[in-house]
This record gives sequence, C-alpha cells and structure tokens, in this order.
Amino acid sequence: MQKIGKGNFTSAYLKKDGRVLLKSRDKVKACMSERFFPKSKLFPKIKRVYWHEWENILEDITVYEMKYYPKLTKPSQQLNYKHYRLYKLLRNVRATTREDLMQEFRKLPVENYIISALCEAVNAISNYDYNVVFEISPRNVSYTPSGRLILLDCFFIYSDIRR
Repeated sequence: MQKIGKGNFTSAYLKKDGRVLLKSRDKVKACMSERFFPKSKLFPKIKRVYWHEWENILEDITVYEMKYYPKLTKPSQQLNYKHYRLYKLLRNVRATTREDLMQEFRKLPVENYIISALCEAVNAISNYDYNVVFEISPRNVSYTPSGRLILLDCFFIYSDIRR
C-alpha cells in the first residue's frame, strides 16, 4: 500500500482497490465511524475495520477504511458555486469553545440541513471530549466529481493536540 498522508493522529494508505486505509488514534475518526455521527454528504463514510496486524491496543491504534477523495488544490475551480461559497464561509469560523463553535455554525447563511449536520457533528464529537475545534483548509477537505465539498478532517480535539 502507498502512504498518501500523515497527520498528528492518522496515517492514510491507498489500497490497491482504490479505497483508503486509515491507521489512527484520533477520537474524531472513532466518532465518525459510530452510528451517532450525522449521516451527511458533507462527511466521508468511515468504517472501522479489524486488521490485527495494524491495530495496537497499547498505542490506541484503530484501523478505518473510507472512499478515496482527491486533494483539493484549487477550491474555486474544483468546487461548485454553492460549495465554494460554503468553503469560504467555513474558513471564517473562529471559535474557542464548543458553544461558540455551535453558535458560529448557526449564524452561517446556508441551508438548515448544513447547519444541522455541522452542529450534530459537534454534539457527537462532544461525547468523546468537549474541547472540539474546527479548522478548514485545502489540506483537510476534498471534493466530489460534482463539486461538492467533503469535510475529511476539519474537527479535532484541542486537548489531544496539546498532549
């Protein structure tokens, strides 16, 4: 498998079948794989897989699988008008607490289903930790062939970063 990415908590590998394997100790990835994370086209579907040679209980390593999404390199060209506008709005979200983040999402001038999905995601992640932070940039989002924005890795838990 080819390594295609590495972050603070996750390494991504492209499998021969075109899917992505995530070796991770990220609580947000764990949350995204659970049934209480919102089902929305904004987020990738992440499934936990059991691959014992990769998983390491002592290091809290879990393995997930998801569809491969290409890198977003030119947001204005790769996203359709509606989702490019959403991307620009989300780039301005600044919040230091869970409550502020929810308030920022509720103030966005977008459709209610988008606000609901974002707020439900924050609520779901809060089951793991209340220090939920949102950050959007081309490196942690992707797009579909129709130009929809995909939020791959925009949420993180602040206390985990500090460790």
